Amino acid sequence: MLLLQCARGRATNQRYHIHELAEFSVEGGYLIDGFPSTGHTSAIASASLINAMGFMPVATIDSDRFPPVSMVQDSRPFHPTRIFADSKLKVAVFSSYLALPPQEHKPMARMMLKWARERKAEWIVSSVAVGSQIPEGKIMAVGSTEEARKKISGASMEVMGSGMITGIPGALLNHGAIGGQNVIVVLYNPAHEGADYRSGALLCTAMSRLVPGTACDIDALQAEAEKAERAMREAETESGEGILKRGMYG
Repeated sequence: MLLLQCARGRATNQRYHIHELAEFSVEGGYLIDGFPSTGHTSAIASASLINAMGFMPVATIDSDRFPPVSMVQDSRPFHPTRIFADSKLKVAVFSSYLALPPQEHKPMARMMLKWARERKAEWIVSSVAVGSQIPEGKIMAVGSTEEARKKISGASMEVMGSGMITGIPGALLNHGAIGGQNVIVVLYNPAHEGADYRSGALLCTAMSRLVPGTACDIDALQAEAEKAERAMREAETESGEGILKRGMYG
């Protein structure tokens, strides 16, 4: 069982520790899963949303299962896995430079679902590359509930009829379908592995159609793609533990 308990700004469960840095609310709103999956595209799209909207860091996520990595920017260290939020928009983003190994995908998905329930977030939005299951340059989506599928159609996106979704997004869909949590996973076919500007722009735009009030800084997206790729590869090199692997982060 995964239990979240709040005490002195820290929420804990058996695997992960969430240290809250500021008060925020996402009641009735959205949780965006920005964990890397395949390639770099998912993380780049999430970072673009965070930067374009000026989301603030409100919590860090840590675990003994994470490598001992500290990211440094503007001479200041920060955790590689954080939560950003905007209380006015009721949106939170789980953002990470770390690609979790497969055995952590289900526990992380369960933690996200538990966190969303406790924070009363109505929607969880994730994304994943599905390769040849859809044409290159096309965006589709799949929803865990009938309400989620209607929302996809209402955003002028095609609902995937059949296929296979893996990783954290797949676990989110399964648990969401069982528990009645609205989960939408946006699907894309990346042009290539690495800092994929075109796929990042498509994905970020699709996510902004699903999450009201959000937008993407397309002009800055290419620079963000290159920046994110450098940071992730540096984290991979410095961790020395094989958690960040080519083709497993996005």
